[in-house]
Amino acid sequence: MTDFENYLVYGVIAFLVIGGIYTFWENDTNVNDANAKVAPNIKNNDLNGYSGFAPVLTGTTGEGDVEISLTPVVDGSVIKIQIAANTHSVDLSQFDLMKIIKLVYENKKISPVSAPKLSGHHANGELVFNLEKEINSFAVTIEGIPKINERLFKW
Repeated sequence: MTDFENYLVYGVIAFLVIGGIYTFWENDTNVNDANAKVAPNIKNNDLNGYSGFAPVLTGTTGEGDVEISLTPVVDGSVIKIQIAANTHSVDLSQFDLMKIIKLVYENKKISPVSAPKLSGHHANGELVFNLEKEINSFAVTIEGIPKINERLFKW
């Protein structure tokens, strides 16, 4: 073999090894158990009388995935949740948050009374849920946004 052919063979082998390591690492970090990233139930009472909770994040901005962050603020029987969705490869406009998001408390599941329309690759807005009474613990589920089919956010 000539020097050029040796360099070419070794270059291809190095490329495959580095690509395999990157793919393994990227896939390992993208396999998110949404429950593994649940933030502790930390209330922040410095929000002008509102009860705020720590943000919870699921997913990544990796290929075919969507990173979603939810930050709730409870004001009596109304829960307002700031949502941020970021991705580099998924068109967010295909997801109707009014249909795929549920707030779960005391064995009840309710849909938001308002939700932003997502578009493009970076979107944010506010989800609003009206409750029958004040609550201290709740969860939010989101279904159908890749790569995590059902995301669970708990506070």
